Amino acid sequence: QGRLMTCIMVQFAQYDREMDVERSKDFHLARARKGLWCSGLPPLGYDLKDKHLVINDEEASLVRRIFDLYLERKSALTVAQEVDRLGFRRKTYKTLEGKPFGGQSFDPDSIVRILQRKVYVGVITNERTNQEFPGQQTPIVAPAVFEKAQVLLKSHVRRQGHVSERANKYGFR
Repeated sequence: QGRLMTCIMVQFAQYDREMDVERSKDFHLARARKGLWCSGLPPLGYDLKDKHLVINDEEASLVRRIFDLYLERKSALTVAQEVDRLGFRRKTYKTLEGKPFGGQSFDPDSIVRILQRKVYVGVITNERTNQEFPGQQTPIVAPAVFEKAQVLLKSHVRRQGHVSERANKYGFR
């Protein structure tokens, strides 16, 4: 009887855990359908106020500058170097205890992530289902500028799981 009760309790616990996951997915999808942010910390250029994304003017001008620099220089590395040279840092946040975190220097990967975020043109993406919905936030970047950046990003050769000879100057495979 003891083993039977243990097995039954384990099955109920697993069922409850799976139901929590489903409820969480449904909640995030419902928020995305309403055009509300549901992906955790707000992105560079926005702050969260009353669960809505509100433009942070200082950060929004940096986001626009990143897009303009990328279209001008056509390289995430040179954009990261230029933004760092100008003294800009990534967004800083505060923990619940009030401790600051974030604020690292920009690198090419962080620049590419900024360039790929559709939130800057007013679109909310549900990360779990990859569905897109019109957001309630004010767009920071014009759709034409965003599309030019996407075309340029796609035109660049990316290493996808293998090491290219250019990246590996010693010839190792």
